[in-house]
Amino acid sequence: MLQALTDRLAQHPIAYDQLRRVIEFNFVALHRALSEARERLNIDDKDGWILDLPCGTGIFATNIEEDAYVGADLEALYVSAARRRHPARHFQVADGTVLPYADESFQGAILMGFLHHLDEPTVGAVLAEVARVLRPDAWLILIEDAPSPGFRNPIGWCLQKLDVGDHIRESDAYTPLLEPAFREQYRRSFASGFWNYTMWLGRKQDLGDREATPAER
Repeated sequence: MLQALTDRLAQHPIAYDQLRRVIEFNFVALHRALSEARERLNIDDKDGWILDLPCGTGIFATNIEEDAYVGADLEALYVSAARRRHPARHFQVADGTVLPYADESFQGAILMGFLHHLDEPTVGAVLAEVARVLRPDAWLILIEDAPSPGFRNPIGWCLQKLDVGDHIRESDAYTPLLEPAFREQYRRSFASGFWNYTMWLGRKQDLGDREATPAER
């Protein structure tokens, strides 16, 4: 019953956002994490476009200047809600595995609460496509759902069982998924209200610079 209610709410973007605001204490920790990431990566919005994928309803769009922001999401309902919320910003319906942008278009990308919905082959396809549209030495901010420790966060553990993402991974699991295209610079775990996350920061990797695997030697 609760799972059906969660699935139904996900089809109503604004209502789903309000539920998340309650669970995650108005996203204070997530906004702080984004501010920390900007500082660690020395991000300047004037350096070029920034991709927010998936953008959802544009909850975190205000962390980026209007002229630099590009939001993309597969769900038209969420893109429509984002456009109503931020009419001066650019939002587009797009598939993360086939992005409608030219090579090396963006100075960086933010992927938040996305990859835990995808199996590993699809994660690889998305990250390869994101790398394609990023400039050389572009930055990446990844913030993903992390398993809730039931003994320390029983409410979060229960709520996570209702999440529509079937691939919530331990923080260590993301490094090998990301490293073909990105090199890690920083990683930490944190809680946003009752929800647990891992933040992973890195830069686009020049494939000529990475160490060859045994199969490639």
